[in-house]
Amino acid sequence: MIPAGAGEIPVDGDDLARRVAGSLRDSLHLRESDVTVTAEMTSPDAVDVLNVDLSGSVIDNRYLSRTSISLRPPRSTAGGTPAELQSFTLVGQPVTAFGAPVSVQVEANHVPATWLHDDSAQLWLAFRDERSTTGSTSGRAVVEGEVAAVSAAATTVAAEVGKKKGVTIKDVKVTPRTTGPNRWSVDLEAKVTKGIASANVTGHAQLRLDEDMVVHVEELTAKAGGMIGKLAGGIIESMLGRYRNRTIDLKKQTFAGAHVTAVDVELAERFKVTATLGS
Repeated sequence: MIPAGAGEIPVDGDDLARRVAGSLRDSLHLRESDVTVTAEMTSPDAVDVLNVDLSGSVIDNRYLSRTSISLRPPRSTAGGTPAELQSFTLVGQPVTAFGAPVSVQVEANHVPATWLHDDSAQLWLAFRDERSTTGSTSGRAVVEGEVAAVSAAATTVAAEVGKKKGVTIKDVKVTPRTTGPNRWSVDLEAKVTKGIASANVTGHAQLRLDEDMVVHVEELTAKAGGMIGKLAGGIIESMLGRYRNRTIDLKKQTFAGAHVTAVDVELAERFKVTATLGS
């Protein structure tokens, strides 16, 4: 979903671009120079082009503080004024998220959508999971960056989230690895302190993508030592149990009527994930 500010449906592309840019700046605490949006609209039901460029922007702890404008997308995409987004791009070359530079590029064509207001009277261009009437919906998303930088960013985010819950989380280390053709593992380490009690927390996940585009969660474990482990063990297990040995059929995952047709993961010191969608 794309936020389009307060008010009714934009009257033209310039109006749409201005309102989308303002919503993104306010909600993510970005500078005016961080957000560039261009758009073309033939009519309310035909958004010909929408390009969003966040290159150079920095997302930091101010976003986690929730002092920004709270954007809450509509819970349902039913109703509203039907529209179609012919061409959409989102670029961040890079976006620095909590200290980690990450490059993002998203492209989508012939995206069914609808104009909807949320409970705060904010307008959204919401994508609808149905077939396009003007062409085959297609898309591609690429995300890449340095593994070490993302691991460091995880420490920043965990510390801020933990603070809100009354615990101290530090020394977070996330280690993803390629363990075979379309097989990956992720190891997690962290130190958690609450009052006088502290514990080292570890986690491990093993994932596999088969030839039919089904993700298999083959292993999923986590444990914490000491008093915290005794208190949190049951909670941890109840959270992980629902995902352990789970399978996720990516071909059944849809975006505006399009299905995932390919996923490519490159994982070493740098990671690159590419997902392709088609009707």
